[in-house]
Amino acid sequence: MSEASIRDQVVERFPALSPQLKRAAQFVLDYPDEIATRSLRHVAREAALPPPTFSRLARAMGYESYDALRELCRGEIRRRKSRFADKALALLEPEGGGPSAQQNPFVVRQAAAAISNIQALLETIDIQALELAARKLARARKVVVIGSLSAYAFVDYVSYIAAMALPNWRVAGRSGSSLASAVVELGKRDAVLVMTHEPYSARSVRAASFAREQEAHVVGITDGAQSPVAAIANTLFLVSTDSPQFFPSHVAALVLLESLMGMVVREKGAAAQQRIAAVEQENYVLGEYWQD
Repeated sequence: MSEASIRDQVVERFPALSPQLKRAAQFVLDYPDEIATRSLRHVAREAALPPPTFSRLARAMGYESYDALRELCRGEIRRRKSRFADKALALLEPEGGGPSAQQNPFVVRQAAAAISNIQALLETIDIQALELAARKLARARKVVVIGSLSAYAFVDYVSYIAAMALPNWRVAGRSGSSLASAVVELGKRDAVLVMTHEPYSARSVRAASFAREQEAHVVGITDGAQSPVAAIANTLFLVSTDSPQFFPSHVAALVLLESLMGMVVREKGAAAQQRIAAVEQENYVLGEYWQD
């Protein structure tokens, strides 16, 4: 099996596992390097679980033994995309170092990766799930937007759009407010929009998990089934972040966010249009927009 398939299987089979096997499965997702490089005794001690638990997990996942599971984790390390520092090192290679580099300058390769990510989004997006997410967000009593680390700027962008059309939207943990103050009163009538990509934001995952426990509808945008948000979200969207740059590309995620926000505004109808018009007018009155 490939690296992707083992992680997909963990997510797929997670709900059917016993509580103890779920703890072991989560450890495999969170620390594949530990599984690949350390002894079973060490892994069990770090996970605070009996060693046979991981052997039982391997069999529950369809593998013959723990060693087979361990070997798959070793394969993951070999196939894993380079981390930030490794990819940054690759950028130091002269761009004109060979015929292929001259024919494909970095800007072309970066643009090609972004286009490929968008194409993958268009080919895999579940339109019904997207429409469901838009309805849930549009009809929610209140919506909390969650995002940190690389998602920080995109959450601010969503906040700016929402401020014009959606007065019941709030960004968690901004302007001096705590994360808890944004999610503590969430309930069945509310919704959360969370965005996180590897390396995943611990505070975003914890906040989304709490919101799910409060029975709010969680819409998640992340980069793969291995993401901790994948097991939390009610409605989930996976977006590729492949890039020749040292940092993941968020272009496809931005396309998804802009599309989702447009669908939410459309779902809100005249009320959103009227608010946008009023905000726009006041921006002119207050001199926010440049006028000759």
